Amino acid sequence: MLNSYKQGLVVDHLPMAKSIAYYKKCLLPYHIDINEINSAAYFGLVEAADRFDIKKGQFASYARYRIKGAILDYLRDLERCPILLDFSGDDANMAVGG
Repeated sequence: MLNSYKQGLVVDHLPMAKSIAYYKKCLLPYHIDINEINSAAYFGLVEAADRFDIKKGQFASYARYRIKGAILDYLRDLERCPILLDFSGDDANMAVGG
């Protein structure tokens, strides 16, 4: 649970998270949904606010790094999924118990 200060950081930096998400989307294939990229960006922003230590610097710089990392983590997870679900021939029968 975020305290009111950290909630304020999230609200104040939502436009930055959305901007990063749209920039990254421009570099990706068309079939990747912008809403999913936004969700990953928002998750990174909330995580950044939760872990931010005010003694260590500017929140915006830290959040930008965390947001980009959360988007990359999401994209890595997308990349792994088709590999796990790409069955062919006998492998598909074994996967469903056949």
